[in-house]
Amino acid sequence: MEAPAAKKLKADLGSDEDGKNKDLSNQEANRREKIPVFLSKTFEIFSNEENSDICGFGDSGNSIVIRKVPEFCSILPQHFKHENLQSFVRQLNMYDFHKTAQDTNNLEFQHTYFRKGRADLLHLIRRKTSDPRNRIPQEQKDLIINNKASDSIIEQSDTILQELVELREWRAKVQDKLSALEHDNKKMVFENDLLWQSLQQHAVTQRNLQTKMQKILFFMYDMFLSSGGAHRELEAPGGAAAAGDAQ
Repeated sequence: MEAPAAKKLKADLGSDEDGKNKDLSNQEANRREKIPVFLSKTFEIFSNEENSDICGFGDSGNSIVIRKVPEFCSILPQHFKHENLQSFVRQLNMYDFHKTAQDTNNLEFQHTYFRKGRADLLHLIRRKTSDPRNRIPQEQKDLIINNKASDSIIEQSDTILQELVELREWRAKVQDKLSALEHDNKKMVFENDLLWQSLQQHAVTQRNLQTKMQKILFFMYDMFLSSGGAHRELEAPGGAAAAGDAQ
């Protein structure tokens, strides 16, 4: 007995011949059915024979293959507002495309309803939705957001407090250095004052010594003159007496 899922897939896909016979009716149906722009543009890219050496459908027509990644990225801006392969692959994943491991040299993706020449199946592709059982109630979301915001505020507060502590420590170190510099400056000023006083005292001492030396020299000069004059006075009387005796 054929499984219901297989029957549905078979009914959706039909035979290639049936698909060809229904092209006109399918085209009309597609006009009424809103197909996501991403899917229609992706189908256009991989159906374009001019891109066959860069990308296209696989041999079976049930997969799409990217053969040259750099060149494919240069094609993307012609259809999308980016040239990012990761963004393109992310979009494929959102529409439930699965990457295959058939060819390690090429990027290959598959989707049940994305087939070569079957644009009439695109309307069956839907974006993936999360399981309702895994959905978080809005109240819990708000609580999570608030908790995250609180955690962020606490983290920022801790950071600010840490920065304040570091700033206070830095300020204390700067004050210590300034105090040390002030102490050294006062010490230097005091030593300079002592040196200046010592120089002044030395200058006074030098002047006193010079004065004393001058006095000593004058005294000795006077003594010399005094002793020289007394000797001449002693010679004069002796000479006069000798002259009287001679007469």
